[in-house]
This record gives sequence, C-alpha cells and structure tokens, in this order.
Amino acid sequence: MTASCGCASSADWRTRPDFDLLLEFNEILTKACDNDPRQRYRSAKELGKDLTLLQTGLSIKRKRVLNRRLDALKTAIWIAFLLAAAVVGTRFASITFKPAEYVPKLSGSAEATDFYNQGRYFYQKNTGAALRQAIDYFQKAVDKDPSFALAHAALASSYCWGIEDFKVDFVKARQHAEKALALDDNLAEAHKARAWVMSKVDWDWPGSKKEFKRAVELAPRDPSVHEWYGTFLGGMGWFDDSIRELKKAEKLDTGLSLSIRMLLGGCYRNARKDELAIRQFQEVIGLETNAASMAYVFLADLYELRHEFSKAIEVRDRSDRLVGKEDTDTVSRRYEELRGALEDHGAAGYWRHRLAWARQIQDSYMVARFNAQLGDTNAAFAALQTEFEHHSAELAANVVTDRYLDNLRSDPRYDRLLRDMRLK
Repeated sequence: MTASCGCASSADWRTRPDFDLLLEFNEILTKACDNDPRQRYRSAKELGKDLTLLQTGLSIKRKRVLNRRLDALKTAIWIAFLLAAAVVGTRFASITFKPAEYVPKLSGSAEATDFYNQGRYFYQKNTGAALRQAIDYFQKAVDKDPSFALAHAALASSYCWGIEDFKVDFVKARQHAEKALALDDNLAEAHKARAWVMSKVDWDWPGSKKEFKRAVELAPRDPSVHEWYGTFLGGMGWFDDSIRELKKAEKLDTGLSLSIRMLLGGCYRNARKDELAIRQFQEVIGLETNAASMAYVFLADLYELRHEFSKAIEVRDRSDRLVGKEDTDTVSRRYEELRGALEDHGAAGYWRHRLAWARQIQDSYMVARFNAQLGDTNAAFAALQTEFEHHSAELAANVVTDRYLDNLRSDPRYDRLLRDMRLK
C-alpha cells in the first residue's frame, strides 16, 4: 500500500526537491494504515517518535530495515538457544537415565587374564571340542585367581551347554554363576547363566525371565544375552518376542555368529514359518561347509515334520558323516535301512524305524516324539512322564512348542503335564 498526496502524477513527484522526504513520510503512513492491525503503531506516542525522527533528518526506512534485521537475529539466537538446550537436555537425560554400560574388571593376575582370553577364543568357536578347551582355560584362570568373577561367569556359560552330562554340568553352571555374582553382582553373563539354569533345572519360568531381563539391562549390547533370552522366549512360545531378541543379537554380533542364525531358524520352525526356517538353516549350512553343524539336525527335523522324508534322510546322512563318530559304512547302512522302511511302509514305516533307534539309545524324549507321530498316545505320554520324573532339560526346552507333539495337545494329560511343570 502506498499513500498518495494531492493530484500530481508520479512523474511530477520525482522532480520535487523533497521527494526523499516524502518517501520517508510514506513509510510512516504505510505503517499507520497497514491492513494488519498488528503491524500498525501501537500508540500515538510511538507514531510521534517516528515523526520526530523524520524531522531530525534521519531515515525511517533505514530504521525499519535495521529493526527487521535485529528481530531476525534475535529469533535466530533464540532458536539456537532452544536447540542447544534440547541437545544438552537430551545428553543429560541419556547420562542420567541411561548410564554407561557396565565394564567388568579383569584379574589383577596377568597369567589369569591370559588364560581367560584364551578361553574366550575357544568359546567363540562354538563346537563341542573347542568348548572343552575353553572350559579348561577358564578353569586355569580361576585356579590362578579364585576371585576372578569374569572367569567364573564364563565357566557358568560354558557348562550351560551341557556337553558332557546335563545334570552334572548344570550343577557346575549354577555354582560358578553364584560365585561370580557373589564377587560382582553386575555381571550380565552370570545373570544370563543363572537364568538358563533356573529355566532348565528349576523350571522357575518367572525367575528365569527376571534374570534374563536383568542381564539385558546390564549389557544391552551383548549379543549373547539377547541370543539366550530369545531362545528362552521361543521355548515359552512367545515367538514374536523371541524373534525380536534374536534379531537384536544378530545385529549386534560382530563375529556373525552362525548359532544365532540357527536359533532364529529354530524359532521360525516352531512358529510354523517353514520357508523362513529352511532359508536360515540352509544359509548356516552354506557358511559352515563341511562342518558338523546342528543346522543339519534342525533342517532334517523340519523336513520330517513336513513329511518330506527323503530330504530328511539325505540331510541326516550328511550330518552323521560330518560328525564322524561312526565309520561311513555304518552310516550308509543305517540310512539305507531307513529308506527301505519308507519305501515299503510309507510314513508309518519311517517313524517306526526312527522309534527303534530312539529306544536303542534310550532317549525317552525322542520315544515320545515318534510315538506321538505314530498315534500311540499312551506310549508317548508314558515316555513324557519318564522325562518329567528325570526333570529333563530337553522336555523343559521343547514341550510347549514341539510340533512333533501336536497330536497330544488335545489330550487332557498334556494340560496336566504343563500344569505340573508350572507352564500353565
């Protein structure tokens, strides 16, 4: 908006000797008559100040430009202040409410620390033979320094794998976990191991979950904590939570642990996400070329559950050859007999043959599985009762989610078993 004075044309204005003064006066008129009331003078006193300024020969336009720049600078400074406050506040909150991850102490003995580090090297290999070597080194570490909490926690984790005798190994796992926590209650690995023992031996599911959550709280960036917690959740049938934890473990693991991928495949299998499970197992097998991986066993189990028996035989044959506990002729003969049973008698022949093997090695849990597949529910529950009486870790790990037992779930005896195990 531009105010006009008299009837002279704009060309006439420019020839006037007071043209610059009129432009300055027009700035005052423009502000006084602005369409937006918020932009007008707030009082006659404020208008008077600009008129006085004009009379002294100072520029109203220059004043306005300067004021706008000052306002913009003030706004920029205020925004910068708010942003800085937000950053400082966020950092303060992260320090206050999310304290730095606890860093456990190493031993004061250089020799004990060296034994511990060597044990870690073998532990990460994730095979039975290497785990035995790891236990040996961890034990040497605590022999050198009985107060070395980290080494006790590592021994607890190692014994949780039950590579020799589950009952004996779990006793040792508990002892070392408790010793570690008595020395340092902030050791996530010791809480993790105690949680594992509580689930497998005590069947204390709420207590186990509490211990796992404590371990996660202490070491949120430790992939093994998320791995074990995810496995526990999967055993409880909480598949979404289990998959979330295992994927966290996979993301955090810099060593690209194949066991995490394999366990994730196992969770997919139990959750009936078969295609995802097969892909996971095959991926692990592809990365562990010529290694006796448990991925073979998990994959063969899934093929059995899908009644793809020929594929299951092929995978088990390959697995047993890689394990190398028996000569190749013995392995060949076993699976030729299984192929013959399948060809002659179909699925029933296959399961009967598998049942005979399970009885031969006195594996009550496998006996229950195969009897369930054959429809012999009485024999299946008798075998499960044996497992219950022996407080079987395998029963604890699988009974909620095991698809081999699907034929038993509608039977009242199955609900009774879950109640007896405090799972319902």
